[in-house]
Amino acid sequence: MAYWIAKVKIEEETNRGAIRWTTEQFIVNAENATDAEVKLTEEYSSYPHEWYVDQLKQIKIVKVIE
Repeated sequence: MAYWIAKVKIEEETNRGAIRWTTEQFIVNAENATDAEVKLTEEYSSYPHEWYVDQLKQIKIVKVIE
């Protein structure tokens, strides 16, 4: 497995009804870029507005410390 940094653009509606786009970042543990996108799609499957993966970049992580 590899780690990927994903930047996802999501559409949000403000209190006044205006639409704005914000960026959320994730670290995804996946075999490849396609697998990472599948996992992101599963994460956002119930999101009611538009969204898309803006960036997806493999990163080298030595160790995850929790």
